[in-house]
Amino acid sequence: MNAHTTARRRRSGYAAIATLALAAVASLFPVSASAAPVVPHRAAAPADVAVAGPPVLVSNGPDPLPIGCYSAADQLNPPPERPHESSFVINPTNPNNLVMAWIPTGARAIVAASSLDGGQTWTNKVVPNLTDCTNSLPGLQSPFPFANDEWLSFGPDGTLYLVAELFPNICLPMQCLGDISPGWAVVSTSTDGRTWSAPTLVDGQIRPAVHNKSTVVADPNKPGKAYVAWFDAVTTFNTFVSVTTDGGRTWSAQPTPIPGAGVVPNQLLVLPDGRLLAVLSTIENPTALLATTSPTAFLNGVAWTPPATIALADPNHRLLASADVSKDGTIYVAWQTADQQNSTSSYVFSKSRDAVIWSQPAPVATTGGPPIPGGGPNSIMPPSVSVGEDGTVGVMFYDTRRGCSSVDVSPCNTDLWFRQSDDGGRTWSETHVAGPFDLSTALVQGPGNKPNLGDYVQGLAPTSEGFADAFLVAKPLATNTTDAFFSKITVGD
Repeated sequence: MNAHTTARRRRSGYAAIATLALAAVASLFPVSASAAPVVPHRAAAPADVAVAGPPVLVSNGPDPLPIGCYSAADQLNPPPERPHESSFVINPTNPNNLVMAWIPTGARAIVAASSLDGGQTWTNKVVPNLTDCTNSLPGLQSPFPFANDEWLSFGPDGTLYLVAELFPNICLPMQCLGDISPGWAVVSTSTDGRTWSAPTLVDGQIRPAVHNKSTVVADPNKPGKAYVAWFDAVTTFNTFVSVTTDGGRTWSAQPTPIPGAGVVPNQLLVLPDGRLLAVLSTIENPTALLATTSPTAFLNGVAWTPPATIALADPNHRLLASADVSKDGTIYVAWQTADQQNSTSSYVFSKSRDAVIWSQPAPVATTGGPPIPGGGPNSIMPPSVSVGEDGTVGVMFYDTRRGCSSVDVSPCNTDLWFRQSDDGGRTWSETHVAGPFDLSTALVQGPGNKPNLGDYVQGLAPTSEGFADAFLVAKPLATNTTDAFFSKITVGD
């Protein structure tokens, strides 16, 4: 067995918030998506080629939401499960423990699906105490009906962090003008994705603000330490970062702002040298992808490096990105782009060793067909990027190359693909994972007014045999409007 093979096997209106709303939050939390499906080829793969295993249904069984989460009309005949905007992680202390989370029907809660046998079987449960229909702890009564923008991260000690945003209405904050619409980011913790702590506010104080696009990352080298970032969509238009050093029980008394108004967090990464990296999108038109880092030992109030530009978007699209870092410190950021006519889409990436100087955007895949939309206005869904222990870069993405005139016209044949690179992105090999399905049958959710699976799908993670992916599909692959699936991607020896 050569060294390369050995390495592969080792890869493991808001400014005036009502006083009652603020009081409710203060008492709630402690402050501190026609053609027949294509079956992937299962034949033995040559060297360096990946094979996707058969998809396993994750969103199995009835919708796990309590009956109180439904309207009176729906309580007699609850609607089917419709997973949206999912996240996926693997427990570093137990690789058989997998967790996937998503926004369920009506955004009335967050659902966490967990597996303890490496993805063969899954148990779906609602994360308790986030919304007014999921309260289960005496004295802890959430006043919020809606939960959104969940993200997951496992720490090195097996602590699982889930961040979510809670809102009194389902419209986006900047579209709810005239409403009293506070929203706050909260974190719940777990050890296996089945039982959860009471949620804790990540902002150190109750303030008139709307937390939007939250994300969380656990420090892979320091048990109990994790970071949360969110965008204040009303008062400051800044991104803030809060830190915990006690496993999520308490968070920064004074969150640290990232310099520059109008930047929204895409993802946080802890670099091998301990610095915290924030990958950001600007909200102006055209949008830009930016990167900024903290000093080695992140503390509240520290100065951030001046943001470095990774890429600029064309004026018709809002960029969203996915990021990961290799063991040697190479940072990879990937995103979807499209021509102004929305007739051809591409996935591209940039990399950096210092988060300051970034490579020219280079192609991962030019797919043809309209881009995959996100939920926001003019937003397009990013891929999911992950780096294995041996430096292999994996990218999971959807495309419409099999035939789609428009994402809202049936059929819009959409497939899920995986591409990998063993040479830092100079060359790529491709594997079909699932599809086609008809994206036009997915939910029209969000102000973008297009069928979509969410603004993002955090769905790829390295394993000892290659990668694992968790993803969403629409009909006809889905029994419901959308369904969640899991698949193992094995890399050939």
